Amino acid sequence: EFQYSGADEAYLSLTNYPRYTGFDTSIDSWNTFYKRYQNDPTKNYNYHDGVVPETCYKRQADVVLSLNAIGSLSYYDYLKHMESLFVCSSKYVIIYASNFDKPQSDDGKYYRRFTNWVETYMHDRWRLVGSLLHRFAHTTESDFYFFKNRDWEQECGAADEAPLN
Repeated sequence: EFQYSGADEAYLSLTNYPRYTGFDTSIDSWNTFYKRYQNDPTKNYNYHDGVVPETCYKRQADVVLSLNAIGSLSYYDYLKHMESLFVCSSKYVIIYASNFDKPQSDDGKYYRRFTNWVETYMHDRWRLVGSLLHRFAHTTESDFYFFKNRDWEQECGAADEAPLN
């Protein structure tokens, strides 16, 4: 599994991945992660400059997560982030973010309908198979969005499954 944005690093302590690789554009997040997990050989964390990591060309992850990252990125970084998510995954991409267009907030948060980007640039290889409203929707504007790789879907014979609702 690859995860972009370790800002919610506490999430990792609640999981049990056999192998974890994380990326973040914040050097502070990288330092926090390193201090906490430096002796755990199953976890690897990298500073991410926005360019698709070389790791992805050598070995794709089955699942790539983007957790609350999209709203904090400038437009150029957002475009690089989206490309990295879909290049680095072989099966699924899960995005937790708000999915609507709205002017930037006073606190600097960006709002983007990222599903339009996927439909425009990745429609031939990826499809949205479902979304899940956040359990505490009254506290956040973000939800979970699940994308499946069409090539992998064909290989495993699951292309005719109905999308999640």
